Amino acid sequence: VRKAIAHAIDREHIIQFVLRGRARVAQTLFPPEHWAGHASLPGYAYDPEEAKRLLKEAGYDHNHRPSITYKTSTDPFRLRLATIIQYQLAQVGIDVSIQSHDWGTFYGDIKSGRFQMYSLAWVGVKSPDIFRYAFHSDAIPPIGANRGHFADVVADRLMTQAERTRDRQEQQALYRTLQARLLDTLPYVPLWFEDHYALASSTITGYQLSADGNFDGLSQVRWMGPPSVSPKQIARHYP
Repeated sequence: VRKAIAHAIDREHIIQFVLRGRARVAQTLFPPEHWAGHASLPGYAYDPEEAKRLLKEAGYDHNHRPSITYKTSTDPFRLRLATIIQYQLAQVGIDVSIQSHDWGTFYGDIKSGRFQMYSLAWVGVKSPDIFRYAFHSDAIPPIGANRGHFADVVADRLMTQAERTRDRQEQQALYRTLQARLLDTLPYVPLWFEDHYALASSTITGYQLSADGNFDGLSQVRWMGPPSVSPKQIARHYP
């Protein structure tokens, strides 16, 4: 059923018409440019007919449709995304009911494992250590963020082997094998990498965008004073 969901979501359509082209399809947690990324992963193309075939193979038909509750926050944009995904899944025979909660309630439910399906964005992902935190069978909450209670001995072994080696090329190969395994077993359906933008005043300096989407660069920002004003004006504005 998870693979049917992956084939039923038209990510390219969402990126083009909802995100206005400011994202790209993801196949894993890391973009291809990351040293531990996997640029050649095939991914799950939008294929509603394949999604229907997989559902039929799993024992579902138009008289017996899978039903899923999709939890999200009350943020209007996230609700819009949830509604679009709900519609796309309905087209292949998956009934989705949306439950929206304030952020505290929503995130509390996710951390506690009280969900069937949800969507969230990873922010600040720099190191492949995230794989253990999110997918290892030893990282089930409250110890880690394996919120779906994913347990796979092959994935566990690959994570452990990658962490134990100090050879970067060997690590890279192991993490690529791990990502292929995760894409096949599909504990998460990767959606997209959103672009990040920052608008900065001409009166500040030092801010740099981070490739992982965090805002650590704010600690380096320095104020240069109001633009094009004399010392007297500064004194009047800031007595």
